[in-house]
Amino acid sequence: MKDIIEALKACYEGIKLIIPLMRVNPPWSRWLFVITGFLLLASVIAFAVNYPEAKRKLNSAGQIRPDDYPYREFPNDFPSVVAPYRIPKADSIINIVWGDIGRIRETAVVIPINEDFDLEQRGPSSVLTAFGRHTIQSRAFFDYLEEQWPAKQRPKNAGIGTIEYKELPHESSLLKGALFVVTTRNQSNEKRDYGYYKNTSMAAVEYLLDQVVEKVKYEQLDSVALPLLGTGYAIVKNDLDENGKELFEQAVLLLTVQKLADALADPAAPWRRATIVMYTKDIRGAREDRHHDAVLIFLNSDTDTRKKTLKDLVESLPKPGVQSKATAN
Repeated sequence: MKDIIEALKACYEGIKLIIPLMRVNPPWSRWLFVITGFLLLASVIAFAVNYPEAKRKLNSAGQIRPDDYPYREFPNDFPSVVAPYRIPKADSIINIVWGDIGRIRETAVVIPINEDFDLEQRGPSSVLTAFGRHTIQSRAFFDYLEEQWPAKQRPKNAGIGTIEYKELPHESSLLKGALFVVTTRNQSNEKRDYGYYKNTSMAAVEYLLDQVVEKVKYEQLDSVALPLLGTGYAIVKNDLDENGKELFEQAVLLLTVQKLADALADPAAPWRRATIVMYTKDIRGAREDRHHDAVLIFLNSDTDTRKKTLKDLVESLPKPGVQSKATAN
């Protein structure tokens, strides 16, 4: 505000110098000066009134601070929300929600896929299926992709972490693009094993997250939404018991939070927001409550405590075929 007052004083001194000169100017010139002066005064007043709010929306580097939510209707689309986690170093935000990732809007989205980039491999609870109701350029989501990105142009036998980015022009939910990332390995090359996958390990999940972060930077995306990678069909058909699957989900959730927090702390990074969408069939159910409490404790911990929490949780994960003894927090 002090700067504004000084600027107004300078304007006043300038006007005092100009007014005597205006006396010898023609009438039309004097009227033009008066009108311009009033417009300038109105602009300065408007600037002064909005200055406190405008300054609040800028960080120390002069960049616009992101809002708590990616768009206004976000809390309605995802009613179960962890409070936005703001990273002060770069003024970035992580939103953590439970629900249907197909409801996300106005961002780029990460979509898990198998090693043959098979768009037909869509189970009833898969992330691919969540976007089946979307359209691109007024065409069905997958019809458009099949036409613009036919199977013969997609990678085959791609390794875990392979990512293909596709822009989505005029997408019905204003999605900017999709990062298709391989999160599974086929059980075998036999036709009878089509749709069956090997277990995705925590080491693979960590690698997946690193690859996603690098791809987001490479594509210069300003925000991204992603599900819990490696927790879908990669563990649905294995023989972990339900508690083991819940532990695995919790470990992936906390690892994802930490990886994104580290990446978003870089002031030079192009993105300022990441949204984690965790699938649930039971909004506000007991399983979600345990994950909710675990992530809040994790976010409120220092770096060393977070590392120990992750290490202990990963070590407690049961091996497939072994009844789990540990329980999710």
